[in-house]
Amino acid sequence: MVPDAPRSTRPLRSAERLHVLSLGDLEMERELAAVFLEHLAVMVDKVETAFAARDGAATLRALHTLRGASANLGADALAELAAMVEQPVTAGLWFEAEAQLKELRPLAERTGADFDAAYFED
Repeated sequence: MVPDAPRSTRPLRSAERLHVLSLGDLEMERELAAVFLEHLAVMVDKVETAFAARDGAATLRALHTLRGASANLGADALAELAAMVEQPVTAGLWFEAEAQLKELRPLAERTGADFDAAYFED
C-alpha cells in the first residue's frame, strides 16, 4: 500500500500540462508518461544516494532533475516537494531536509501509480 500524500495541496498529476506538452496527441502523452515512469525510481534513488553521502552538489542536481521532469509533465506535488527539499540542502540543513526527504519516495510512488492508472490501465 502506498502512503498518503504529503502536506502539499497540489494534485499528483495535472492532466492538462501533459496534454498541452503533447499538443493533444494521446499517443505522445502515453509515450512521455512511459518515459517518466521508467526513470522515476532512478531519479529518486539518485536523490537518496547523494543525500545519504551528504553530497550537496549531487543532491541538488538530482533534486533539480526530479523537480524539472515532474514539473514538465504536470506531477505538481512531486515537483513542489523536490523544491522544498532543495531549500534546506542548499543551506546545509541536512536534518531539516531529511524530514522532507522521507516523503519523497512515497509521493513518487503515488505519483507513478496515478500516471500508470491514467495512461496504461484500461
